[in-house]
Amino acid sequence: MLRFNDVLLTIAGTDNFNIVADNERQGKFSIELGRPTFRQNKLINKVTFLDYENIYNWYYNLTKVLYEPKF
Repeated sequence: MLRFNDVLLTIAGTDNFNIVADNERQGKFSIELGRPTFRQNKLINKVTFLDYENIYNWYYNLTKVLYEPKF
């Protein structure tokens, strides 16, 4: 998120960011986003956490194509 902060401060017109990770990482995401540096520059309002299942469900609802990994 520090890199997002750098981008937010240096590139005009940057409106939002997404972090995609395992659902187990959402707690760490919330803690980090609560840091004073991210609250002060409003990054807290511009970053969204998306877990892999959320992305898969979004894809499925959009395409109605089931993805079955071939392991």
